Amino acid sequence: MNQKIESFESIAPHLIPSASHLAAESYYDNPAHIYLAPHEATRINQLEWLLRVNMQMQLKYGAESFCYPENGVVKAMGFWTRPFSKPISTITKVKSGLLKVPFKMGLNGFKRVMTASAGIDDHLLRSIPSHIDILYLNNMVIEESRRSKGWGGRILTHQFEIIKAKYGSATLALSTQRYWTVRFYERLGFEVVLEDKIGSGSLAFVNWTMKKELD
Repeated sequence: MNQKIESFESIAPHLIPSASHLAAESYYDNPAHIYLAPHEATRINQLEWLLRVNMQMQLKYGAESFCYPENGVVKAMGFWTRPFSKPISTITKVKSGLLKVPFKMGLNGFKRVMTASAGIDDHLLRSIPSHIDILYLNNMVIEESRRSKGWGGRILTHQFEIIKAKYGSATLALSTQRYWTVRFYERLGFEVVLEDKIGSGSLAFVNWTMKKELD
């Protein structure tokens, strides 16, 4: 990755398949996504479909995205949403593909998707007052061969500069299920505001909700 951070662009429709594939590969061993798709043989395909549906919905209804494509392949990406001020209704989610989940992932898969989604939303509402217009970070991922080289920090630092120039100040939030990413985000000024489990049984996972005040 030799292009400047400043040259990152929005996720255009033709890049969504590549972006969802990158996200599925990046989250293959993430506890939350193992909970969603526990069978290794089908996990990548199920996650890629599910993440693509979610990404299309979020981008259609106001998400602000950023990505670095190289020869048409997304190598790094993420997007910001406003879950409190611009929530996506259940009806909208259904129209966007929610009803297809049982056919793609089975009835138990549908239940796991609903449990995980509701759990993460609940953690956010429990830890940050809903009257605060937060910017919530989704699917911040980088291709594996390009990780641990400082790009994650540089990408987000530049995103902070863009947000500050656009809004002046903002409350940023995110959810993560990997302890090492908690350390990464703490180095960028985020703090843990809630740590709690989601789901039940052996696949239940710990979710960290984190927040950063951008002044």
